[in-house]
Amino acid sequence: MRAIVHWLLLFLLSAGPAAAAPAATALEAGESAGVARVVDGDTVVLDRAIGTATEVRLVGIQAPKLPLGRPGFPTWPLAGEAKRALERLVLGRRVTLSFGGRRMDRHGRLLAHLHAADGAWIQGELLRLGLARVYSFADNRALIPEMLALERRARAAGRGIWGHPFYAIRTPARWASIKCPATHRQSCPSRVRTVFRIKCSPTRSPTNCSKSCRIGPSSTPSRFISTAAPRA
Repeated sequence: MRAIVHWLLLFLLSAGPAAAAPAATALEAGESAGVARVVDGDTVVLDRAIGTATEVRLVGIQAPKLPLGRPGFPTWPLAGEAKRALERLVLGRRVTLSFGGRRMDRHGRLLAHLHAADGAWIQGELLRLGLARVYSFADNRALIPEMLALERRARAAGRGIWGHPFYAIRTPARWASIKCPATHRQSCPSRVRTVFRIKCSPTRSPTNCSKSCRIGPSSTPSRFISTAAPRA
């Protein structure tokens, strides 16, 4: 099965149309550099520093997670595929950074959109392949409508993570049957009615929902699940 997924992703990368570059006016162009290393499906290391940073977090998306040295942290399904897809897109190649909000995160990584030399938008390509999902914050919302549109198409086609039960969309009725939801990765295609903070040791993975979970209402939607009102 893994071999089938691998070859399907190769086909999509080689045969599918690249994600169109977003409107230039939506972003502020930055510098260009080569990609020396791919850390995971949404993080790269440049071959030179831009400002004080060499590491770039692809802003606006989240790919399946790798442990990256975190004890007890499980590899999320398709994390390896997402990393390999990003390697095929950028490793050893020059990319241009663009910014649409906050430029650096608390880990000292640049928060940027990446564009290949041919103009391909890297975030858009990962979303098109279904190897990342939209992951936005109030201080970095540029191009979110464009990214959501790409995510919706990948989800409708069942590509990548959207064809895997680990990342399945949860309806309100499904949420009611889950006693201890442990991750903001779950999605609900309805309006958010109540936001809860989730504290689940050690990983917040949906496969590691233990008695240590604590759920309570919060006004902070950074890591959340939702109980949702039906769509009008």
